[in-house]
Amino acid sequence: MKKRIQDLTQREKFCVGGALIVIVCILVYALFVSPSVERSRLLDRLIAQKERDLQELLLLRAEYSKLLAKEEEIVKRLATAAGDVSPLSQLEELAKKVGLTDQIQQMKPLASTSTPRYTITPVQLRFKGGELREVVSYLYEIETSSVPFRIKRLGIKPTARTTGRVDVTLEVLTFSKSGGK
Repeated sequence: MKKRIQDLTQREKFCVGGALIVIVCILVYALFVSPSVERSRLLDRLIAQKERDLQELLLLRAEYSKLLAKEEEIVKRLATAAGDVSPLSQLEELAKKVGLTDQIQQMKPLASTSTPRYTITPVQLRFKGGELREVVSYLYEIETSSVPFRIKRLGIKPTARTTGRVDVTLEVLTFSKSGGK
């Protein structure tokens, strides 16, 4: 092999040397440079994705903190609520207070959900032909009541026969003390 290389002309030696340099460069690129460039691109994409995930987690953390604060407010309001007042009777008292007792068409409790700290009972209410002022007053009374309530759904539509009157369908989440803490 050595003899063959020595027998080559200067021009052929230059071509073989150039070919060896090109082959070495290709091998270095294929084995080291190309994988590191691809890895860098992959890491850039992953970094961008992780930054989006981090932003989403920060939003979820803020939302979770708000929900925890609302839960603490509910627990505090339950602790200060008057004795063993039934949430249903409290809703009826509030309706009587604003003058909607005659318009109550339905007050139906739905399936309850218990947590260690309280029990949630959704109540479906339907008013027929109430004045808008009375309905707004009732909603205000629900929100500011000593017993914690949360309005989950609210539907208001004008009464077909009487002007100035509305039909209201709402779902109120009622909270009562549970056997836990």
